[in-house]
Amino acid sequence: MTIKTRLSHRWAGSAHRGFAGTKDLATRLALAMTPVASIVRVVDNSTPPLTVEWSSVERDEKGVASAMSYTNFGRNKIAINPVPIIEAADGTLDDATAIDVVSGFGMHEASHAQYTKALWPVLVHDEGGKEVPSFRPMRIAVYLLNLVEDVRIEYLTGKKWPGFIAYFEAVLDYMWERHAEPTEEPKYAKMAERLRTVYFACRYPDRWQERLGATESAEVAWWQAWQADYLEDRVDAAETIRRGLEHLAKDPETQREMSGMEAEERKQEKAEDNIRKLIEQWMKEGVEGAPAVCIGEDGELQPLDAETAERVRQLIREQLSEERTPHPDEGARNPAIHVRKPEETAESRRAFIGRPNATVEAMRAALVFRAAAPEHTIKLQKSGQIDDEELYRFGMGDMRVYSERIVETKPEVLFGLLVDGSGSMWGEKLKTAQELAQVLIWALHDADGVETKVWYHTGDTDETEAADIYRLWERGDPMSRLGLINTLEHANNYDSIAIGYCVKEMKDAAQPQKVLVVLSDGIPAGTNYGGTQAQSHVRAVVEWARNLGIEVIQIAIDPAMDKARQARMFRTWIPYTSTADLPKQLTRVLERFA
Repeated sequence: MTIKTRLSHRWAGSAHRGFAGTKDLATRLALAMTPVASIVRVVDNSTPPLTVEWSSVERDEKGVASAMSYTNFGRNKIAINPVPIIEAADGTLDDATAIDVVSGFGMHEASHAQYTKALWPVLVHDEGGKEVPSFRPMRIAVYLLNLVEDVRIEYLTGKKWPGFIAYFEAVLDYMWERHAEPTEEPKYAKMAERLRTVYFACRYPDRWQERLGATESAEVAWWQAWQADYLEDRVDAAETIRRGLEHLAKDPETQREMSGMEAEERKQEKAEDNIRKLIEQWMKEGVEGAPAVCIGEDGELQPLDAETAERVRQLIREQLSEERTPHPDEGARNPAIHVRKPEETAESRRAFIGRPNATVEAMRAALVFRAAAPEHTIKLQKSGQIDDEELYRFGMGDMRVYSERIVETKPEVLFGLLVDGSGSMWGEKLKTAQELAQVLIWALHDADGVETKVWYHTGDTDETEAADIYRLWERGDPMSRLGLINTLEHANNYDSIAIGYCVKEMKDAAQPQKVLVVLSDGIPAGTNYGGTQAQSHVRAVVEWARNLGIEVIQIAIDPAMDKARQARMFRTWIPYTSTADLPKQLTRVLERFA
């Protein structure tokens, strides 16, 4: 299948190797939701916007499981068939095509939300105080309406957003390859054959001959004209259904089958009080032997199991995203960067041990940053310097002709903290890192003019070659989130990649003074990453940060540290001896930047 969209190129390219390389289905689905939801948001202007999620195992009133691409207005959500992403994970579909197809699924459902008309006034009417079907057989009526409505909503979206037509084409290509001929002759074989012609005539106007043959050209031309009248609003939905049923009934064999279907429906109606519920059932079931008219019907889909679906929802809630390596290591493999903001758990809350104490106060006194000096003027004063613009007030007896220049000295600082969560840090070293993080944030979180952020990093979780970065804390978050340090994954660590990501996040901030403190043992190790090459890359990123005005300071937490290794990586580093010694050590370091 040909890649047709810019989005698929982006997601198939090297910028998103983490998506292509991960073996974890939940991670792939969560990452794929980012572009899919973005596209749906463009089409869907509902207020509030519909939520977007992957279709999972859900059950109706009778306990029947269902999973398909659908729009549920009652729950304010769009659910998208995940099968293309699952197929890409097992290698039966390429990643680019999978992204295009699920984006097309989402756009189709968003188009329904925007353009689908109220159908019940068309399908039922009141007769003696009771709702009854407006057409017979109703199963064929709703099939025709669904088919032409699917085409209409995509047609309208394509007129408004021409660039999105390629996504609908990707879906049609995907479905074309998956249309299967009935293995057994359906009960109403002639009707199934006729509706198959209608389907390919309307959905595949340029390819129908491959499935139907040239002998059907006159029939195809009729249905295409029928569809065009509806698309251009020359006829309404009711007239479209009526004309379609009348045309089908012109064939005697089809007419006999239609009569049989009508008799079956009337029998079902006698046992069902709610005609709308029955019609919804017919709409969902379709017509045996005829192609499904709405993207993704039961039987074609593989819904997510409940556990995977919840894992995907969690990753999406945590805003999992994939980022480019901001400072690539030339000549080396650069891993993808997966970023998310993990949710607190009962375990992480129990792991939080920080409280304000004497060490916090000592740290607060030590963290003195260079002061900025913003100025402003207070006008209309009765003393101070004469304000030429206000001299006219003298003539009115108003003495407020002076102004006063105020200079307020306070720091303007962005203080970042990056915690190494690698396997080599597990145990006492990580416990020390958590303690230091809590002390530093308690000391600075309410300091005037200082903004703080905390990140945590590890790597290669879920069997994926990727730097995993977690946004742990920022202003407004509860302090207890720092307890996550001791409960998150502990695997490999791409130190230079993680530092580079934090520098990228900090470099455009408004504060003139920026400091990134790295709490680590200084042992970079990942897939095809480590040793002197990784150490050299750490130093290259540190120098890049310094050129951007960001000072990187490492606090080396390692009783058996290799001082030469730390010096190769960091221009400024502090050997950790004790939390009590750290305030004095930081004071000496920060004095260099004052």
